[in-house]
Amino acid sequence: MENYKYIEILVKRPGILDCKMTQPIPCNTAYFTQAFWMPIKHQIGERVVLLIKDNRSISLVYNALAAIGDYRKMTMEQAKFCEEDSIRVFNVALRHIDNVMGFFYEDERNRIGFLDEANPIEKIVDESIQMTGRLPMQEAYFLDRYWKPKANKLHKKYKGVRFRLRFTNAGSVVTVIVEFCKEQALCRQMGIPFKEDPKKKAFLCGLATSELTEAITAAAAEYATALV
Repeated sequence: MENYKYIEILVKRPGILDCKMTQPIPCNTAYFTQAFWMPIKHQIGERVVLLIKDNRSISLVYNALAAIGDYRKMTMEQAKFCEEDSIRVFNVALRHIDNVMGFFYEDERNRIGFLDEANPIEKIVDESIQMTGRLPMQEAYFLDRYWKPKANKLHKKYKGVRFRLRFTNAGSVVTVIVEFCKEQALCRQMGIPFKEDPKKKAFLCGLATSELTEAITAAAAEYATALV
């Protein structure tokens, strides 16, 4: 196993790791699970289960059923695969958790930590929002929980226009991107160049930026409530 700054492995058993955090997880377990753990499941599937006993103690359990199916008649080859695969996915999970803890405690020079939950937005320039830090959650969680409902509302009202986000500057700047998909497609079909209407684009960017501001404020409020 690798070495981690915020995680100490106490007990290592086949398919199970019991760990102690060197610093406490500063938010409640429900928030940590939903905002930080669940969004990385696509990397490791269902092969690892995270158990958080308290903000100092966690366990990782390898799910052989998700890896090889019915393991009651496990062959030697399958047993070897599970042993090697468990080490690999445990390291992926531990790296992710250690990285998240680093953002809580800002353990590296020039590292952008999580935003100030009381004052999440530093400034707004055109369609870009500079936050006081990065979002205190995985971007996928923010997009699903806060941005997609607002984007869907805009998509229904302005059909043929797509609203999406771009994260830059280590995730601390969020920019609204407005794309005139329907108009672009029509121009391609007609063989003529597409030209954006700057006034229309500025209007739609302003609307989307306003919605994004609300989303960031709501995300910061959830984070503030989750802190312990």
